[in-house]
Amino acid sequence: MKKYLKISLILVIILISYLIYAIANRKNDTSLAYYIGPLLPKKVKIYLKNNFLLFEKIDDQKTEINKQKQIINKFSLSTEGKFRNNNLKILFNKIGEDEIFEINKNKYIFSKFSTTSIITGKWEPTGGSFYLENFKNNIIVVSATGIIAYNNINFFKNNFFNFTSIKSNIVDLIKDPKFFTHSPFGIKDILIKDNYLYVSYTYQAEENCYNTSILRSKINFKKLIFEDFFKPSDCVKIDNTYGNFSAHQSGGRMKSYDDHSIIFTVGDYGFRDHSQNLDQTTFGKTILISSKGFVQEVLSIGHRNHQGLYHDKESNKIYMTEHGPKGGDEININDLNQKKIKNYGWPISSYGEHYGFKTRDEKHPYYVQAPLYKSHLEHGFIEPHKYFTPSIGISEIIKINPNFFDRNYYLVFGALGNNIEEGDMSIHFLKVDEADKILDHEIFKVNERVRDILKFKEKNMLFLALESTSSIGIIKEFKD
Repeated sequence: MKKYLKISLILVIILISYLIYAIANRKNDTSLAYYIGPLLPKKVKIYLKNNFLLFEKIDDQKTEINKQKQIINKFSLSTEGKFRNNNLKILFNKIGEDEIFEINKNKYIFSKFSTTSIITGKWEPTGGSFYLENFKNNIIVVSATGIIAYNNINFFKNNFFNFTSIKSNIVDLIKDPKFFTHSPFGIKDILIKDNYLYVSYTYQAEENCYNTSILRSKINFKKLIFEDFFKPSDCVKIDNTYGNFSAHQSGGRMKSYDDHSIIFTVGDYGFRDHSQNLDQTTFGKTILISSKGFVQEVLSIGHRNHQGLYHDKESNKIYMTEHGPKGGDEININDLNQKKIKNYGWPISSYGEHYGFKTRDEKHPYYVQAPLYKSHLEHGFIEPHKYFTPSIGISEIIKINPNFFDRNYYLVFGALGNNIEEGDMSIHFLKVDEADKILDHEIFKVNERVRDILKFKEKNMLFLALESTSSIGIIKEFKD
């Protein structure tokens, strides 16, 4: 008996020492999950909420799905379109102290507001993933599992945001159980255009076969009745002939192009050959969708998973950020004044490598299928405007002009990932001139995975969707 007690005591001491080391060396609030996660049983979920690390035992996937559906049901309509109850409130409370930082000698202030109503992340072990839009002086929040809410910016308080939920019929339309779990399946972006709310998502077209589709609803702050807008006929099977599938590589970003069309990015879902196949009009492509909901034009091919998109209407250029494999995240620019279809090289060229390989193995089937040559230009493709090796988990991108009298601009983009020292979990400010030549690159460490960025021009503010702690971050100019 004494022998077992001694062994137990030694194990407890080792565990405590391990946790002390982890806490002392963590670079951000969420990295502790990475230290503790491997020590937990597989059926234990780990979350970080309001600076508290929470553990939750999940008996099985069915239990998790039911729990998430119960949460979503509180914010949804009944099957008949009637109200389940009054529209609920979603509170974002301020956490931590404001932080002042400097970009190009200009001072900015960063604040953070966290909620416990959005808890489902689309990458383990995140808190909750969501997206941001603005509509007539309102901030719109849509979680990756379909919770929708709004807040008038004029009612913003210094210590909290009080959002009002909007009922919708999303639960009645989406039957895929993976949509409601911690998984890469779910909502991928939102867009407001011509009084419609568009939602892109991973759609199960057939059993275990997926594409990226779009729903839309006329905007109504009481209830939203979604309908199909864009639903491709083809899909990628989880068990496919190519031998690879990843719902993480689904793309899904949307931006308004003109009065009659939407720019839409679709990833390759791991079926790399689709990216170079023009007979396959969606996967691995940037496409233009008409207001009637069909593919109007293919704008570019050779993409893996572009999850950042910005259209500069003045120059008619689109700026895209793209996730590489192991390394090779990219910023790409497509000048739409040049009418030809652009080819960005994936999976023939990439500055990354296949996962599981330290060096190239020319004979391995992965490199036979997808050689990942380093040069794009030598193989007839467009070189990335900038690439990142190691990857930063690059996400949404916008363009701002911080000084009216300065002809230079900033490309501002977020980073996901989990290694703060590599540029992950940060906001990047890339200074460029009118010809897009890079002049400077500065980074603000947010210590959170940045899923989305919203530029609110009327208030001269940036809103960030921070999924590590289910928080909204706000950046605004600091005035002494």
